Amino acid sequence: MKTRFNKILSVLLVLIMLVSAVPLTVSAATSGMCGDNLYWSFDEATGELTISGEGEMIEDVYYNCPWQDYKQDIKSVVIEDGVTCIDAVAFYYYRSLSSVTIGNSVTRIKPSAFEGCSSLIDITISDSVTHIDEDVFAGTGYYNNDLNRENGVLYIGNHLIDAKDTISGSFKIKNGTKCIAESAFYNCDNLTSLYVPGSVTSIGWLGCENLADVYYDGTEEKWKNVEKSGGNNSVFNADIHFLTEEDVELNVTQLNKDGNIITAAIDLTSGTFNSIDLAFEMNGLVCRSIEKGAFAEESGVLFASNPASNANNNIAIASFDGITPGNLAVVTLEVIDDSYSFNVKATDCEAVGDENVKVEPIITSSVSGFEHRYSSVVTDPTCEDEGYTTYTCPCDETYVDDYVDPLGHDMGGWEEITPATCTETGEETRGCSRCKYTETREIPVIPHSHKAVVTPPTCTEQGYTTYTCSCGDTYIADYVVEAGHTPGEWVVTVPATSLTDGTKVLKCSVCTTVLDTQSISRFGSVNSVSIDNLSMQYKTSLALTPAITVDSGVEYAVAYSSSDTSVATVDENGNVYAAGKGTAEITCTVTDEYGNVASDTATVEVKYVWWQWIIVILLFGWIWY
Repeated sequence: MKTRFNKILSVLLVLIMLVSAVPLTVSAATSGMCGDNLYWSFDEATGELTISGEGEMIEDVYYNCPWQDYKQDIKSVVIEDGVTCIDAVAFYYYRSLSSVTIGNSVTRIKPSAFEGCSSLIDITISDSVTHIDEDVFAGTGYYNNDLNRENGVLYIGNHLIDAKDTISGSFKIKNGTKCIAESAFYNCDNLTSLYVPGSVTSIGWLGCENLADVYYDGTEEKWKNVEKSGGNNSVFNADIHFLTEEDVELNVTQLNKDGNIITAAIDLTSGTFNSIDLAFEMNGLVCRSIEKGAFAEESGVLFASNPASNANNNIAIASFDGITPGNLAVVTLEVIDDSYSFNVKATDCEAVGDENVKVEPIITSSVSGFEHRYSSVVTDPTCEDEGYTTYTCPCDETYVDDYVDPLGHDMGGWEEITPATCTETGEETRGCSRCKYTETREIPVIPHSHKAVVTPPTCTEQGYTTYTCSCGDTYIADYVVEAGHTPGEWVVTVPATSLTDGTKVLKCSVCTTVLDTQSISRFGSVNSVSIDNLSMQYKTSLALTPAITVDSGVEYAVAYSSSDTSVATVDENGNVYAAGKGTAEITCTVTDEYGNVASDTATVEVKYVWWQWIIVILLFGWIWY
């Protein structure tokens, strides 16, 4: 698939480069439209191309590329929020491009969008992207650097882009992955089982011939909602295994320490249980008291019993009912210690349909030391001012940290005030959606849109192209020298015969001008043939010797015939046999290679000698002789 696609693409690019080689006489624009509601602008000073507005790029944007003139100068690309799709080969082989930032509204990136960008090493993709087509980042600097791969697999953010074809056996896709790109596992024919986390929302065409099992960290109903590319037989033909009761997973989503009070929020991210006991192991920790914990939902708190405390063993047990992914277990502990580790495991779990499923400890989190008990006040960033958090302890100790860069203006799309023409500049403006900041810029003069009318060269006159713009501007260029006569085929005007010469002419195949005239020599013929009369004795043979006159070099054939074969026969070589008493006519016919014929006839008289008369009359030879 890749090979065929790349060959077609290569042919198209050659044609594009040939067309783009025609010199232009106007300067390139630095901004314009690239979709129904999309705009592009290029900063020549920084090399940054920005695409803003709403919706998809125009189809075939590469082949009608409005920023083509800056291909070698573009160093960074920013796709702002509002853009929903990046078109195929939009930035194909932009070798100077080193940084790409894709906004939070893009959902699809089409084939080879950034393929061949050998300097591209900084790529930011948001989780809004749910479909990445094949070869989108193939041949980029990031793609080519094996240090960016984890166990042979290349991720960009939460997107799985490519896997080495050396991967074999079982492979587990890392948690948090959102999208598996088209052909990511192409030619991984030794891959037999694949573990897919529940975070995945789309799976591109895999192309793994021997994939037998897919283990999905979720329910069958959730699996149905995962987008799967058509023709994905590797997935469709594999056995799908859904989450079992043993596959419970817990995550510490919050672990705060305020003085000697610890609050831990435990998130059950997978598994479905009727009830679960959570054991909190605190190494080196003396537990004074534990407040109640609960798994919480919008409908209320699901809580079976208050946690029990075992201070001697430093273990706290919390029991909960109605456990499903997304619930939080919140546990508060009062401790005295300077450092400790905090381990959580599930024990004595009653799963749906099963009993007493044992789950090993899978989480370890830690905090240490008693420090200032800070409260925090967040100052949000604005368009122009950075944000920060002010931390204040009851002891009046305070500091500022967690600075956040200014948001920057959230500029809307450019709105035209005065349109530009071929002869005058226009004006457009846009404003920030968060503040009153506005900016206005000049719309460059629109380049002449000349339509070309080609006058082709003739045999004797040069050709040229007339360029005319709708504003009336016109000029003539692209002169082509006269073509000159092109000889065609020789045409016979007077055919030659065997007696007379003919004539042939050579004309130009374009304008029919006669370029040359030549004579055709006559081709000759047979002129005459003559054979002598014969007088023969009964039952004897003689050979005819015709006298034939024919023009030099002309080939011919000779044929003979007898008027009465009972008297005389003749073979193809002119040998005459006297078959009976009487008279017969022998005809010699000569035919040349051009169909001309000459003939002559000889009389053959067959007689008996005296002894033959005796046989015929006295010995009744008229019966047997």
